[in-house]
Amino acid sequence: MSVPSRRRLPRPKPWRRRAKAMQVTILTPERQLPNHPADHVILPAHDGLRGILPRHAPMVCQLGSGKLTLEHASHPRVVYVVDGGVLQVVDDQITILAESAALLADVSEGRLIDELLALDAASYDDPMALTQAKARAHWLKTQLQSAGKAVPETKQV
Repeated sequence: MSVPSRRRLPRPKPWRRRAKAMQVTILTPERQLPNHPADHVILPAHDGLRGILPRHAPMVCQLGSGKLTLEHASHPRVVYVVDGGVLQVVDDQITILAESAALLADVSEGRLIDELLALDAASYDDPMALTQAKARAHWLKTQLQSAGKAVPETKQV
């Protein structure tokens, strides 16, 4: 008759445990976009693309322009287009304060091109109006490029 072993089974390593999903919140000056769970986030930082996984170290970074991809095992991939702003990661909470953000699926090539050409055709006597038109044109071009569409040439903006 054998005596049961008193030896304990090894515990799983902390880094091997399944990490819970991160929560992503996206805010713009106009509105708050729906919150999303994510296992993996790919974002356009000001100095290139960055990836964030669960249990990432606390971080703050400046956003650039491009695609923000949110991936989760049990949800479809969600892709936004963002232009400028700041990202903060703390305790699996990602907060994005973006100057502009739109769902990539909602990008309408015809509407964006029409608006871009209208901005280019307008005359700007006020330097502030020209600066605002250039900023709007940059956002329209970012959306078109992120959707893989051709961007028309412009002269003013």
